[in-house]
Amino acid sequence: MKRIIAIALTICMMLAIFAGCSSGSGNNATAPAGSTAVPAQNAAADNAETIVIRVNSAIKSSTVEETANGLGILQFVDKVRERTDGKYEIKLFMDSQLGGSSEQVVGGLQSGAFEMCTLALGSFGEYTNAFMPMNFPYMFSSEEVIHKVVDGEVGQRMR
Repeated sequence: MKRIIAIALTICMMLAIFAGCSSGSGNNATAPAGSTAVPAQNAAADNAETIVIRVNSAIKSSTVEETANGLGILQFVDKVRERTDGKYEIKLFMDSQLGGSSEQVVGGLQSGAFEMCTLALGSFGEYTNAFMPMNFPYMFSSEEVIHKVVDGEVGQRMR
């Protein structure tokens, strides 16, 4: 189960990075009222040691510690801090604070309003069908089958 979560998070992060890289060089986004977000470029200028990466997440803050996705994103935050010795800080915006629809999320990534997101793979169906094979519950009979698919020809086509 951990490998499945890791694969899903990795795919979402790769999409977020690619979408963020395709935006212009400016970061004119503003944080929502009441948030403590620091724009990544400003954070880097204010403190050369810490780079803040804003993550828009549809995961509910009230149940984040009760779901596999929630636990996965919390572990991701901790691992990034740990493995980069605090050079990178992940700032989570739970409950879709920075955008909830697919259009808002992709637009936010492209404009630089935030750098990453946790969006269900099926939500990207409006933009590409590359991830649709992974959006069927109970499609795979075991972890071994999932790894054969993801590491095989289907996974190669998705990449």
